[in-house]
Amino acid sequence: MNNRREVFWGVMFIAIATFILLNQLGLVEIVIGTGNIVLAIVFLATLIKSITMLSFPGIFISLAFLWIIFDEYIHVPHISEIIVIFVAILFALGFSMIFPNAKRRFDCNGKWGDYEDVNKEGHYQKAVHEENEGRAFCSNRFGASAKYINSRKLRSARIENSFGEFKIYFDNAMMEGNSVEVSVSVSFGALELYIPKEWAAYNKVNAFAATVKESNHGNPDGIHSVILVGSVNFGEISVIYV
Repeated sequence: MNNRREVFWGVMFIAIATFILLNQLGLVEIVIGTGNIVLAIVFLATLIKSITMLSFPGIFISLAFLWIIFDEYIHVPHISEIIVIFVAILFALGFSMIFPNAKRRFDCNGKWGDYEDVNKEGHYQKAVHEENEGRAFCSNRFGASAKYINSRKLRSARIENSFGEFKIYFDNAMMEGNSVEVSVSVSFGALELYIPKEWAAYNKVNAFAATVKESNHGNPDGIHSVILVGSVNFGEISVIYV
């Protein structure tokens, strides 16, 4: 988790430096000023992190400051900065009281700390796992979950993950043919795909403000392959060979 946090903020600082440099070189026309650009990127980064962690104070305070920064540029009725911040605080308090357990927390052992059920699914989480005639479907929202694909004649898989961490294990699965298409849809979350080291993974995912990476080294047999398609926005996909 610390490495991910460092990478995230590292990317944000690089983005700030790039915007400032391009602006000074005249390659990008930015009318809101360098100072506002820096603040906007910082609060946007904080907003994204707050959304992924379901931190309502972070979400609404970040939105309040973004409103203040872009107030004169988005042509909305002017509202006092004090009122904007006060309203954001009330929203944060209200949502925090309505959804007291929505925020995800890690304990020192790396396990999710706010789960009460034996399946480790959060109170507000929606996790689905279906397999039918070699086609697998897995979905996770607002929480952390792990699912195992055990099909002996796997044809395809569809995986959706929003505002959470999702681990999918394919190491016990067997393909019906020589290739399997895995369609992914990830938004504001992290997806980990564990696949046999004998399979070769081909990345055809559309990524926006996101990353798709591989961990460990596979040993493809030249026969079996996984084709990753779909999209990931404000998130991360990791392909891990086991």
